[in-house]
Amino acid sequence: MKQIAMGCAMIITAMICTGCPFYFNQESMTLAWNPQYQPMTWEIEDSRNLHNLRKLKPGMTREDVYMVMGMPDLYDMYETVDRDYLAVFYYYTHTRVDDGAAAKNECTPVVIRDGKLAGWGYEYLKQQKEFAYLK
Repeated sequence: MKQIAMGCAMIITAMICTGCPFYFNQESMTLAWNPQYQPMTWEIEDSRNLHNLRKLKPGMTREDVYMVMGMPDLYDMYETVDRDYLAVFYYYTHTRVDDGAAAKNECTPVVIRDGKLAGWGYEYLKQQKEFAYLK
């Protein structure tokens, strides 16, 4: 029961942090539509993601990264030569064109190695990819 409550709390927190158009109504214990919800523009998303990147610390779990950053806009998976896995989450931080197309060159990569935050940025990713191959 405690695990279910914790899971629900994490989902609700992630929804709030990522700008979800719903909120948790404590009276009826249900999710309800937020009438003040406004869709996020790319400028706001870029700014929020840049701000949240400063909160990341190496060693955080994947779930901790989700709580800080929200769900990634794009992601890749790699397998290393020593059979570890790299998950690379991409978050928009410098959108150039609001065309609706997903472009990694407009994102900052966040690298998860063996379930823990290893680092972020293209320089860090380049160092890691030298030892990994695409699965």
